Amino acid sequence: MKRFLSIFLAVLLLCSMPAYAASDAVGTTIRLAETSGTVTVKDASGKTVNVRSEMRLYNGYVIETGAKSSAYINLDDAKAIKLDSSGKCELRKSGKKLEIYLLSGNLFFNVDKPLTSNESLNIRTSTMVTGVRGSFGWVNPFESCLLHGHSIVTYLGEMLGELQIESMELQSGESIRLTVQDAIPGETVPGEPGQVQGKLEKSTIRTEDIPAVAAEEIAADPEKQEQLQQDVPTLDVQEIIETAPEKRAQEEAREEEKQQEAAEAIAEQTKEIGESEPEHVPPEEFKEEQPAQTAAQKPDREPVEIAPVSPSVPSTSPEPVKPQSPANSSSLMAALQNGSATLYTNGTPTVYENVTVGAGQTLNIVGTGRVTMPNLIIEAGGMVNVSAGATLVISGTDLVIRGTLTNNGTVSSSADMVLSGTTVNNGNYLNSATLAIAPGASFTGGTVSNTGTVIANGTFSPGACDGVVIRN
Repeated sequence: MKRFLSIFLAVLLLCSMPAYAASDAVGTTIRLAETSGTVTVKDASGKTVNVRSEMRLYNGYVIETGAKSSAYINLDDAKAIKLDSSGKCELRKSGKKLEIYLLSGNLFFNVDKPLTSNESLNIRTSTMVTGVRGSFGWVNPFESCLLHGHSIVTYLGEMLGELQIESMELQSGESIRLTVQDAIPGETVPGEPGQVQGKLEKSTIRTEDIPAVAAEEIAADPEKQEQLQQDVPTLDVQEIIETAPEKRAQEEAREEEKQQEAAEAIAEQTKEIGESEPEHVPPEEFKEEQPAQTAAQKPDREPVEIAPVSPSVPSTSPEPVKPQSPANSSSLMAALQNGSATLYTNGTPTVYENVTVGAGQTLNIVGTGRVTMPNLIIEAGGMVNVSAGATLVISGTDLVIRGTLTNNGTVSSSADMVLSGTTVNNGNYLNSATLAIAPGASFTGGTVSNTGTVIANGTFSPGACDGVVIRN
């Protein structure tokens, strides 16, 4: 099964950019020039700020767009980006060195004037870094595409403990995509047997490959049209212009279809969780952490014909939903020490036990599968991002989220949890235990399927919620 490796970019960032500090925000010229639809802006501390035209954006700010939405950002007089619908990015600035960390969606970039020797603009994803000079094109989490100009794309990863670096130049009309084959399903951290190196693959951009966000920018700018006709004669500029509205309609239709499929999958999953989870046999090391739940369920379990478990004799009863073996949590923690790690959830459901996402660390969970994290802790300054289609299952007791959890897919929690940080719920959140929202904390957006209890001392404003909600 194909999947992407976990990518480590800390070394590259240290080499290409100085450390980011709060003082770097002073004097910045980055502005939110134009928005459409639903756009959310958060400052470096994770606090939501009011969106207004021409507002200044600073180092550490995070911009997120909803469905059928976009955000146009001026980086200075000669550099701009446009974040398309269902996208998210973080701005990083130190002097004249800029970095855009793209977490999801398509991002169109435009640099009118070539950068000077003391300037830089990098667009980073969890898999690649695109160094932009004087050019325009677009980037998504796994692909970098150049319509005009010149750029360098770098992949920095690790295989069996050895650093793997690959760089490739992009010219007008070319694209690069990172692909990996024959990796272990459900395992993404480096250093495990069977992993293989990622590979950058270059191809020529075709007219039909251009997404709506790029087609719209070309259609609105005669100068870009002229540059394309000169630099990439294989592209049909007139067709790009004429089909821009059609491409937008098609992308919105696909997005609505995905949302509908996700909603149906969530409904089915909620039903399956409700029917199957009470019968799950937890690993021995977690049984003592859930005494109240075990005691409450014990009368219902006694009539079931399951072989008794003795402290000195291992149980031989089947555990139908337990993964084959826990994943290598220590390797994941080591990956997070580099600043970020990405888990791809396709294939066999995987367990990562006792993971802590610390300050300055980012854990991205992507794919279309499920990962379970008993005793997950998100410290202040830490971030966990669940992409559309992915499912994060959290279990345990007395857990704390002090950082930021952004959910674009599904989060299913059977853990008693205190939220003293921020949860941005753009997807579905399933709560079957106690979720206590501390004063000053916030849980916003999405749908909450609540069969447990929500105690809201802070901000609790989901799009929809059922079950017991206690507001203090």
